[in-house]
Amino acid sequence: MLPTPHLAPSACSRLLCDLLSKAQKSQDRELFLRNDLARLFRKDTVNALLQCCCPDCKYWRDKANAPRESYETYSEQIVGESTSWLSRQQRRYVIILSLLVYVRRIPLIFKFLRKKHSDDFLQGNLGKLSPKILQTDILPKNLDDKSLDVTARLIDEHKNKFFIPNVDSSYGNFAKEVIFPFLHETKIGSGGYGTVYSFQIPKDYIKFEDPSHTGQFAKKVFMLSNNIGKRGFEREFENLQEVMKIGGPCAHPHLIRYHKVFRHGDFGIIIFPRAESNLRTVLESPNTIYSKFLTEGIRDHPFWDQLLGISEALENLHTFNVPESERGGCLYGYHFDLKPANILVGFDRRFIISDFGQAHFLRPRNGVYVENSVARGLGGDTSYAPPENEDRHLVDNQHLENTRKYDIWGLGCIFLEVIWFIMKGSQGVEELYDLRIKREDGTDDRFYYLDKKQNAHLKDDLWHKTRELRTKALLGADREFVEKMVELTFKMLMTNRNERYAADQVVENLRYILELRNASLVKMDSDDPATESRSRESRNNDSQPSLFISGQFKVNGQSHRGELRVKKHGRNLNVSFPQNQKSDVVEMGQASDLQLLPFYALHHPPHPRQHRFSDSDLVLLPISGYPSKNRFAAHFKPSSPQERLDLQGKLLGQHIMIHKDLISASFQIREKKGKKSSVESDSPEQAGAVQIWCLDKGLKPHESQQHYYGEPIPRHLVIYMYKSVYLIRFDSTFRVCKETEGTRILEWKPKEPSCHYFDGLLLNCPLRQEGPGIPMDTESIEQNKIKLELIRLTFETPKDSASFRQGYKSEKERWSNQQKFYQSHRREIAQRNGFDRN
Repeated sequence: MLPTPHLAPSACSRLLCDLLSKAQKSQDRELFLRNDLARLFRKDTVNALLQCCCPDCKYWRDKANAPRESYETYSEQIVGESTSWLSRQQRRYVIILSLLVYVRRIPLIFKFLRKKHSDDFLQGNLGKLSPKILQTDILPKNLDDKSLDVTARLIDEHKNKFFIPNVDSSYGNFAKEVIFPFLHETKIGSGGYGTVYSFQIPKDYIKFEDPSHTGQFAKKVFMLSNNIGKRGFEREFENLQEVMKIGGPCAHPHLIRYHKVFRHGDFGIIIFPRAESNLRTVLESPNTIYSKFLTEGIRDHPFWDQLLGISEALENLHTFNVPESERGGCLYGYHFDLKPANILVGFDRRFIISDFGQAHFLRPRNGVYVENSVARGLGGDTSYAPPENEDRHLVDNQHLENTRKYDIWGLGCIFLEVIWFIMKGSQGVEELYDLRIKREDGTDDRFYYLDKKQNAHLKDDLWHKTRELRTKALLGADREFVEKMVELTFKMLMTNRNERYAADQVVENLRYILELRNASLVKMDSDDPATESRSRESRNNDSQPSLFISGQFKVNGQSHRGELRVKKHGRNLNVSFPQNQKSDVVEMGQASDLQLLPFYALHHPPHPRQHRFSDSDLVLLPISGYPSKNRFAAHFKPSSPQERLDLQGKLLGQHIMIHKDLISASFQIREKKGKKSSVESDSPEQAGAVQIWCLDKGLKPHESQQHYYGEPIPRHLVIYMYKSVYLIRFDSTFRVCKETEGTRILEWKPKEPSCHYFDGLLLNCPLRQEGPGIPMDTESIEQNKIKLELIRLTFETPKDSASFRQGYKSEKERWSNQQKFYQSHRREIAQRNGFDRN
């Protein structure tokens, strides 16, 4: 029990009351955050505290042999305001003083000052506050045994409330008495092995990379006291370590990543990024935010691209290479529990494959790649398990051999539910569930049934009703698109696993379907005059899906905070603020009249450029320069880096695939007369960033005529300088040079000796502007062509260089594959869609 504070309003009593008001809760345990303590224990407050004249303070001041004067000097030392910079940074005593206030032993702070046991020292050596060491090394020797024991016990009992550890990415094993700064915990789910909670970590305690910058996370907690929980924790940790290797330095955006794994007493804990929801919840929610996309066209629904994302992630999971430093070679991955509940939906609307508790990772037999490699495992939810999961000759299926086609069945089930959702909303998902129910008791909700000979078939009503979904689409192009998606889904749901598509086949076919959609190659159905009228109106209006971004914004002089809605109608750009009911739609103008200034990419973070708009991330201006009345047409500051890239991509009609900061960049430019000129950026003020763009054809339908016979989607290497931006379109004429291990430099040169240069575009900063602008109308960019003989980029670290090189090679390979694909299918596409090649 703590001593009861005196009724008199002494300095220590008042401060104790203020201290108790700052208490937070973590797992129903009290804790005090260091930022709150620093604001509470100021120099004047500590000075008054050291001079408190209450009976308790007088008693302990005598016992501690405390000084009688110069309290101001001690106050400066405690709060870290001494003249020594090193003392301020490494020797503060605010936390230990807070603990002594809490246990009513304030004058003992002088003992810690003499021993130089500062906050940082004690944080790493909490054993110094154990009862035994306190009694022998810290506490006054003139105390009686009872007071000595009580004081040591009080300090040891409450020390963990004040000395809160930082949360880094390393593995750790912590005693159950340790209190972590996990605030506002809420249970959001549970499974066979663990329970999932959402929570928040104060930013000053986060010592790992948090791309969202929100401090919001999720944790999965396993009970280690029973064998099931212990096995689940160890298995999921091992599997996540393998998942982290997929993509090497370029982490796949559609696979879950963990921030930290540790043991805390009898619990195993894995911390993940916080997702907004999971796909199961989204599909079953009638008033979900995604329902609004249903009014904007079936092909424009953002879920189609997210299905491609998780398909590519699964392809990477099924076969991937690991670094030589980690035994190297190839690995086969099996998820074994794909279902909507295990697909997270991020705040950026991204689908993420999660829950690898059932996963397996195997190496090829004798180093030989085997297409139908098998793993033995129980698998996950039987509702989404394939027919081969049936085995009537075994008591259980723990020894049943499964190929990676097991996951394709689960992916096909997800595709099917998403198709029903896009066509009929959450009511459609419920209708699909009813079609899956075979038995009267409602227990058989699998997607297939077994006939009398134990042969598996897709359930008849489900098959027929799904094919009829295409009739729900009004436009002929939508009907044909849905039909292609249904056919692909049924290829994934073949009951004979030997006939079922593999992951690479799913990805190849889905890319093909979406590229046809993006390039507007699907011929419109004009049999019905009303349908043709709607089709013509749709082409004229060219309404595109909206993008929702959170952050701070200034549009035409009006400041806003919260959510921004960006929408394009043809070549017109509109913005609005959904949370503000009084806010009208603001028409920004046509794309041909606007330019985007990406201030965030024009400087290197350690050396920010000092201009008056340094707090701006993205600025939208008229192409002619600044408006006469308002300095900005629009000023955007999204709340996260990913939303910033999404917004830039939306405005420019590009997918920004990769973004990395640079230290410097240099170029060799061929002048018209054949002379070389070198433009270098070796000073921090000129250093910028580099990106890879991929044209979003869905946002550029007016350009689709040039793609009738199939061309790869244009990709650009974009380099931001201090006063200029370089754009180099992907081409077969240039290549990235072989990287020297451990270097931060990448170079691009002409691919063939006979080709002495490659083409690029240069956007310079006009005199009236603070930085170079990128026109939203790509046609105007083509007027600034240059010829380049060399590009040299210097990254911050060798890891950034290796990461960007791998990402660049992946995009270049994808571009090359598209080029080969279109060449082989050019005549077929032209004939299929009724185009005359001549």
